[in-house]
Amino acid sequence: MNLFRMPISSVSIKPAGDGVQLTFGTALERFPSVANGRIAFASQSENVDVWFVSGDTNSGGDFSKPVRLTSDLAEDEFPAFAWKAGKVYYLSSRAGDSSLHELEMGTQKTSAVAAAEGPKRRLLVTPDASRLVYSTARTLWTVSPGQPAEQVYKEPEAAEWTTPWGLSPNGEYVLLGSRLRD
Repeated sequence: MNLFRMPISSVSIKPAGDGVQLTFGTALERFPSVANGRIAFASQSENVDVWFVSGDTNSGGDFSKPVRLTSDLAEDEFPAFAWKAGKVYYLSSRAGDSSLHELEMGTQKTSAVAAAEGPKRRLLVTPDASRLVYSTARTLWTVSPGQPAEQVYKEPEAAEWTTPWGLSPNGEYVLLGSRLRD
């Protein structure tokens, strides 16, 4: 949302001409304050990235400072850590869709793993990165690196969505959540 200047009639308190655009950004620009020929405003933009911290997750002890792993303007979300493989997988809208990406923790090298099969809702990965599972609306997909995605489950029409919540370490079992339409 951008800011505009609009002349207003002092008599009718209605627009008295065309508006003139004052800002041209892609952010949400709001809460303007005008004084003495100047305008101050807040500019809000959202950038979803993948971050990493290390520490003792079992005891809640000290953690490292957060490290940003992605810094693209696209939405990078639903990270899944394949700790044995030293990789983080995530969904990204970089190519204009929701494709699956892999980041190698040691080198910070990022590469696309699989093209999208529609907007994805959740991503899970086995510790050794041998299998990844994600959902699109009412369909569950699985993919192994270097292979095309394969549809493994489709909810009946009565279901509104399917979300994978858990994946066994060997990738053979998936815990699903589903919601039926009212």
